[in-house]
Amino acid sequence: MKYISKELNKNYKKLIVIFFISYIGIIGFYSSYMYKNIKNQIRTIETFINYEFLDFEKEIDLLGESPKIFFEEALDESPKPDMTIINLEYEGINYFYMPNNFIKNSNKLNKDELIDSKEKLLKKILNDSNEMEPSTKIRNYMNYKYKILYKKVSIAGMKPMKLKIIKDMSKEYERLGMLGLFSIIWIFITFLIASNITKKFYRKFSDSIEDLHNSTNKINLNSLTLTNTELDKKLNFNNEFEEFNLIKSSYIDMVKRLKLQMDAQIDFVNNASHELKTPLFIISGYIDMIKRWGIEDKEIVLDALSSIEDENKNMISLVEKLLFLAKNKEFKRKNYEEFNISENIKNTIGSLKVVHPDQKISLNLSQDNYLIFSDKSLLNQLILNLLENAIKYGEDKPIEVSLEFDNNYIIKIKDHGIGISEEDLKFVFDKFYRADKSRNKNMGGHGLGLTIVKEIVDFLKGEIYIESEVGKGTEVKLIIPKGIEKGVD
Repeated sequence: MKYISKELNKNYKKLIVIFFISYIGIIGFYSSYMYKNIKNQIRTIETFINYEFLDFEKEIDLLGESPKIFFEEALDESPKPDMTIINLEYEGINYFYMPNNFIKNSNKLNKDELIDSKEKLLKKILNDSNEMEPSTKIRNYMNYKYKILYKKVSIAGMKPMKLKIIKDMSKEYERLGMLGLFSIIWIFITFLIASNITKKFYRKFSDSIEDLHNSTNKINLNSLTLTNTELDKKLNFNNEFEEFNLIKSSYIDMVKRLKLQMDAQIDFVNNASHELKTPLFIISGYIDMIKRWGIEDKEIVLDALSSIEDENKNMISLVEKLLFLAKNKEFKRKNYEEFNISENIKNTIGSLKVVHPDQKISLNLSQDNYLIFSDKSLLNQLILNLLENAIKYGEDKPIEVSLEFDNNYIIKIKDHGIGISEEDLKFVFDKFYRADKSRNKNMGGHGLGLTIVKEIVDFLKGEIYIESEVGKGTEVKLIIPKGIEKGVD
């Protein structure tokens, strides 16, 4: 498990290292460019002198010019980069060019001192360089203080000459030194600034995390009864980072959902306990009655056993419905198949007529061969629950069932019974809800039938609509997707 603070600190160090390496890279690039430029200057002088020697070779043959005049002209016309000495040595005589600014603080010297200083410096450089072996390479000289090209040049009909091009690097090294010093100061300042910014940000970040931690610890199920304004005031959560505010809001929403689920679970358990307790008390009462008065009275025993049997059936029905609702997450696995929905509805009605032989149920089909691709067992359960409700609250009046097709299958189940009030219609799909005023007079039931119906309809991705009027009856309209292509939900 990683800490954000440590990751921030690690990334901060990485940025500093990257910045430092980048800056060193820039200095290295500048140094490389500087050395390359110096070498180009030296090679330019060398090339010019070589061309001059070719001309001189022609002039010697034709004009017989004195070498001294040629050397002086060549040095005078040669390119003259700053801080560069050009020396030609022939038969022990040195011909050279040396700029005035070659000597440090030359502007503070008078003419005689300048000439004297130049001669001493030149003599030292020439003497020292004589110890080197001639080469066509540009080399470092006097501990990298100078760059030197020291080579021999041969012209037909003349003795070998020595060419020395010496570049003083003091100004370049001074610039590099200033750049390096500036770089160190700049990196140090940048490090301090970055460190300060990171610390301030981390302080804000850690404070925000601490506020989030403290605020979420104050949230409990009781605090969720407050309004959003009252809750924010209680939490005292003033975070400048919007992300943390979103986390807080998400946390509150999550706890609210948990509270709703917990309340629903508690309500479900309480209602289920109450519904199970009632038949158990009734059964217990009849058992006590048999023990006291009915052991020898056959009529009382039979009446008690009949009532116990009814309550037992009632409990079995309740338990089955509770189990069905408890396992509704399990039937999310689709068991779709293609079948004839017309035939399916006919079979369901036929099964009910066996149990309720006096109940009149009419079926109106616009076609006998409607195919559907859906969950057959769940669709059976859905229609069965709705028909049982219609029989239970239909006051033995005829029930009308119709099936038609309009892009989707439309199933209508209509009874002419006691109906449902407009007020109760809002809650008919809630668990254990029963319309006390119109539907609970000796009707039994647990208030779970329509809850199961709604669960199945949602699973089949259908729709359900109920229209009802007290004293006139109820009509339930189901819309079920055709799903005729296998694999289509």
